Formats: sequence, C-alpha cells, structure tokens
Amino acid sequence: MTVLFSPIGTADPLSQLGDGPMLHIVRHHQPEKVVLFLSPAMAEIHHQDGRYTKAIELLAESAGQKAPCVEPHFSEHSDVHVYDHYIEEFEAILEKIESSNKGAQVLANTSSGTPAMQQALVDLDAFGRHNLKALQVATPRKGPNERYDREESNDFDLDTLWELNPDNFSDAESRILEVSSLNFSDRLLKDNILELIENYNYAAASKLAFQVKSMSHKTKELIEGAEERLNLDGSCCAKAFGGTEVAYDPSKQLFEYLNMLEVRLQQEQWADFTRALTPAITETMLALLSPVLPEEKFLKSGVAERLFDTEKINADEKLRTVLGEKDPTKKNYLNSSELLKLIREFSKQKEIEKCEKLRGFEKGARNYLAHEIKRANKKAIEKMGGYSIEGILKLLVDLNKETLGLYQRINRMIVESLKQEGA
Repeated sequence: MTVLFSPIGTADPLSQLGDGPMLHIVRHHQPEKVVLFLSPAMAEIHHQDGRYTKAIELLAESAGQKAPCVEPHFSEHSDVHVYDHYIEEFEAILEKIESSNKGAQVLANTSSGTPAMQQALVDLDAFGRHNLKALQVATPRKGPNERYDREESNDFDLDTLWELNPDNFSDAESRILEVSSLNFSDRLLKDNILELIENYNYAAASKLAFQVKSMSHKTKELIEGAEERLNLDGSCCAKAFGGTEVAYDPSKQLFEYLNMLEVRLQQEQWADFTRALTPAITETMLALLSPVLPEEKFLKSGVAERLFDTEKINADEKLRTVLGEKDPTKKNYLNSSELLKLIREFSKQKEIEKCEKLRGFEKGARNYLAHEIKRANKKAIEKMGGYSIEGILKLLVDLNKETLGLYQRINRMIVESLKQEGA
C-alpha cells in the first residue's frame, strides 16, 4: 500500500501551466490514500469548494481508476513560517499514518506548502525515523515560478483548468524527483555501530543495524553472524562467513573458544575470562593426552556427562596408580586436577610445566571467583592465580598450536562492508 502525505500550498491542485505538486504525485504514483495537510488558510479554501479532493477525483476518473481515499488534516497553527512546530506536528501525523497502515510506503510531498513545511519534511526524511520517500516536483516551467503562474483563489475554475491541463496529454513527462538528502540518522547509527564493533559488542551493534534502512543485508548478516559466533552458535553463523577467510569450521571448537576468550580479554572482562577458563583447560589437556591416552581408555562412552570410567581405571594398573582407585558407586566427574595427574605421567616436561601453570591459575583464581562474590579487578585475579591473564591465554594458544585474532579479522570484514556502503 502507498500513502501520500502532502501539505497543500497555493500551487495546488493545479494551474494553467499544469498539475500542482500534490496532484502530479498522485498522477504518477497512484497512492491508495492521500493525507492532505491544510493550514487554516488552505483549510478555508478546501471548505469553500473542495478543489483538492475534486481534482484527485477528476484525475482518477480520467484514468479509469478508483479514486484514492482522501483524509484532510486541519492544522490550527497559523504561523506557517515557524519550522519547529511542523517538525512536531508532521512527526505525529506520520506516526499515525504508519501505525494505521502497517507496512505502507509513505510518500512525502516536499514541494507544496510553505518553506517551513517543506524543510520540516526534508529533515524528517533525513532523520530516518520513518519509512518515507521524500519527493520533489519541479514546476511546469522547470524553473522559478513567475508572478501570474498561479490563479487567484477567488478566481479558480477547476473544470476549465482541468480541460486545459497540459499534464493530461500522453506525452507529458513526469516532473518528480526523489529527494536524495543524506540520511543523518543512518549516518549516526553507522558511526555508533562501528564503535560497538570495535569493542566487540556485536549484540548491541546488531540491534542498531536493523534500524539502518540504507545498510545492506550482507553487512547486517555479518554483524549478526559475529554475535552468534561469539556466543559459540556455529549453526547460525556458518552462512554469514561461508567462503571467506574466516569461514566457520565446526571441527575447530577449541579454536573458536580460545578466540572468544581473547575477546573477553580485549573487553577487559577479567572475571568472565577467568570463569570461562575451565573448558579450555580441560580440552587442552585432553588434546595433549589424545596421542598416547585416548579418551575412551579412561572416560565413559555413551553418556551425556563426562565421567571417568571407574571399571577401566580400576582394571588398568597404571591408571589406577596415577588416579587412585575409583569408587564405582559414585559419579566420578572429569576435572582438570585429575587430568593434570595424567599429564604428569604421559606428557612431555614442557607441556607438564605449562599445564601446571594453567591448573594453578584455575585453582587460585577461577574457582575462587566462580563460587564467591569477590573483587574481580585484573591485579587481584592475577595475584590469586599467580600468573598474568595474558600469559594464561598465551599458554593455551601455544599448547594447542592455534592462532588468535579471529574477531579482529571479522571486524575488518564488517568495517570494509560498511565502507563500501559509504559509512
């Protein structure tokens, strides 16, 4: 559905030179509804002879079409030069149009009415808060109007002017131009989005992105994909990054997790980083053990929880010696403390030393923060853990022979996509 919102001025509905702006837009865009904005002076003319509505009806009749619904809005504001008032009044009308005509394309006539009215509509379009298409209509002269181009209000003969109207002829050209004003709202939103992306706040950036009418689906998909990926939702983000340098690989979950930890570090979310360490430490130790001690030799299979297999451990003299005999009546959950015992037995000395630092940090800082409300600044955490936060992440990366910087690369892709759109 298309709705035209049009202030009414002295050039409407038509003159001896042709259509006025409002009628010309109706002619070429054929809206289903026309909302006329009439100042007290224009309202008085409307009440005298209904010329604006009648001209629209004549146009529809000549085209063999159904006339659009015409809704006049009568303004009480007589100081027609005051811009600020029209910003507020127009915005209220546009909100009403949008709420009562869901999904409609709203056309805005920026060539009729007073200069204050015209500027208010152009600015509302530029602010980007409404689904507007602002239209400008050139004069029939395609230049400045001259003094006698418009009929005197009291000497207006609609029927005669209609019969002589040059725009009724088939070879008459459209004089409508879409207003190409810079969308200030979109520009501001994009600036905010860039800052949020720089700080890896993809959730907030994604919410803003869907308010930007000029942003491409591709860019929005990249931002949404980054948000999902940071939340380790690979099933959703795969499409956004498919075929790119940062394509998602479902087999590299630890890589994804370590890069998520890097973002938490970059955001200075020290407590969140520390609490999130345990899965990374566990997976790292399991990966180190895998070549010499696969999981199936000491973990239960076919269960949702990761549990030590007491039967296998108790039946294996070496494992029983390292881990101690397990009580088969209890659930023996996998933990990094027990894994470290296996690392000390089966891994190389350099790996053992690094894993001991990881476990020491986890025991001193992570477990402390996970179970109690404690001071969580960087120095306090590092003091509890006995190691720097950056150093802990580096140990994990080195042990896994992985690379970081995933989200810096994703950010570059998003920024480049925005730049291509003129952000």
